[in-house]
Amino acid sequence: MTLMPLRGFARSGACGASTRVELAPPWTPQKRGRLSRLFGFVLLVGCGLVSKDFDVTQQFQAGGGPPSFTGIFNSSQLAGPLSADVSKISSITLKAARIEATDNGGDISFISGATITIGGTQIGTLPAAPAAGATSVQLQVDSTKELKPFIQNGSTLSATINYSPTPITARSLQLTLTIHGSLF
Repeated sequence: MTLMPLRGFARSGACGASTRVELAPPWTPQKRGRLSRLFGFVLLVGCGLVSKDFDVTQQFQAGGGPPSFTGIFNSSQLAGPLSADVSKISSITLKAARIEATDNGGDISFISGATITIGGTQIGTLPAAPAAGATSVQLQVDSTKELKPFIQNGSTLSATINYSPTPITARSLQLTLTIHGSLF
């Protein structure tokens, strides 16, 4: 069994020489606090809890009716799994948006335009109609626009999709918004 010498304890070494052994000072509460914060931050980053992306989807039908569709997403849909208390989240943005066919009809080239707005501010648009044969299309989004104030005020996000020509047979489509939330 090896005994650890106490701080400042002198003992005799080989040939009668005296040695003084100093142990490192104990962890202070300040050091423990800094280490705990660092460990917590590394844990958050490693587990993906600092930021999170999630999809919000809306199914809709094109054709057999009006030449457009308007979908509404409310604040709770937009905050989704980020937090029940939006004030604890530092940033919420629209990362991506896409329209895709969910039926076997394929081609969505009849979509002539799309806009996404929140609180009267446009944050997404379809730059050009999809090419013939396309089954999905990405919208151009402003991923720098902060959505948190709009969500806190209870604003709704509105997506309007126009068709030209309107499909004769009803088509099943889906709009998917990718929302990005960050704690820092």
